Amino acid sequence: MARRTERRFGRYRGRINTTNALIGLAGLALVLAIALPRVYPAARTGLECTDLAAPIGGNNRSALALSGGEQQNLDLNLALESEMISASQPLTVRLTFVNDDIGPVILYFGPQPPIIASDDNLPGVSFEITRVQDGALLTDPNTPRPPQLAAFARERLHLLGSRARCTQTFDIAPATMQQIGIFPGEYRLRAFYRNFDSGTQATPVPNATATPAYFDQGVWTGRVSSEEIRFTITP
Repeated sequence: MARRTERRFGRYRGRINTTNALIGLAGLALVLAIALPRVYPAARTGLECTDLAAPIGGNNRSALALSGGEQQNLDLNLALESEMISASQPLTVRLTFVNDDIGPVILYFGPQPPIIASDDNLPGVSFEITRVQDGALLTDPNTPRPPQLAAFARERLHLLGSRARCTQTFDIAPATMQQIGIFPGEYRLRAFYRNFDSGTQATPVPNATATPAYFDQGVWTGRVSSEEIRFTITP
């Protein structure tokens, strides 16, 4: 009788130890999720966006990315490597894309540099730079306007997963800043990302299911902007 009771107690104690271990692991995972972005900056920014894999396409596309034609929940966070630089230094801008949607987002990045202009009809990444002193909007007339393509090259498409983020880094050269009138002084900067076409399938997708998700390339469409930040150019 004593041995039977001891065996039962041993099994009960084993279950308690297992439960405690699982609770401990869950608590550790929660602590890491909270603390990791603070001690490891890359967790706040994610991978480089252009290092993300291209979508596979066809039936491997996520139906979660299609929610009745509603715009997916994409956000932009803007940061500068330094908010005060000299006139001989490039302005390094980090633009973080945050996907707060339940489905993945397909982003398109063209080969052109970001456009420095205030134009709501420009696709891709663009920067709006305003001189604080007189409120003048600065525009780079030499930046080529990217065409809006009907079919996107697969290597230019990048899949950002649900609840994930990625960062794209841009350098605005001193020569470019001088051309558009960025001289010593204080400036305001905002970033925009726009895309107006979800892309068309270049070739039929074999065995594609009869849903609207497979009638195009599924590229994210819409307009999103970052918060405004200030930077200073010193002599």
